[in-house]
Amino acid sequence: MELLALLIAGMAIGFFAALPIGPVNLLCIRRTLALGMINGFLGGLGAAAADGIFATIIAFGLTAIKSLLEGYQPLLEFVGGALLVFFGYREFVARPHDRGDEGTLKKAGRASLPGAIASTFALAITNPATAFGFAISFSAVSGLLDTTTFFSPLFLVLGVMSGSTLWWLTLATIIGRIHHAISSDTMVRINRVCGIVVMLFGLALLGHVAFKLI
Repeated sequence: MELLALLIAGMAIGFFAALPIGPVNLLCIRRTLALGMINGFLGGLGAAAADGIFATIIAFGLTAIKSLLEGYQPLLEFVGGALLVFFGYREFVARPHDRGDEGTLKKAGRASLPGAIASTFALAITNPATAFGFAISFSAVSGLLDTTTFFSPLFLVLGVMSGSTLWWLTLATIIGRIHHAISSDTMVRINRVCGIVVMLFGLALLGHVAFKLI
């Protein structure tokens, strides 16, 4: 019964951790609109995998890795900020595929899947604040967590990954329903807005790193 409770609690934590609209959400929304639900959903799975890694570190008490993350936080934030600026610029200049040619659109979507997963994973894994967020959230279920057994933290981690995956599936499904109604001109505007916002996130993160180092 406690394992089921941990699984459900983990799902809630993972779902609401992925919920806030940030750079990864914007990139997945843009990709869903441009290339369809599968592309957007699998892009979100990159972030879910990163969430799973952070949840594992916290749930299993891997203090050495957690200390390493804390020690390299400025470097990770710098890399994350630089990636946001790069991905934002790439989205800004991206040209929409021919939306009248479904075969070309599907081919482009399949070709971009590895990059979609890798990019969201890279963005999420370079954000150590996620690990600290999980540490705070896990404290709420610490009474159920038995660190003397392997299965207790495992079910919590599986719950987090399931909850995060559920959010990306929900987002991709909702946005995917209007995928075919978006014209090429509208897609250009969406690309530019998403690109600018993602770049601003990146510049803000780089500014935060610079401020801490001054």
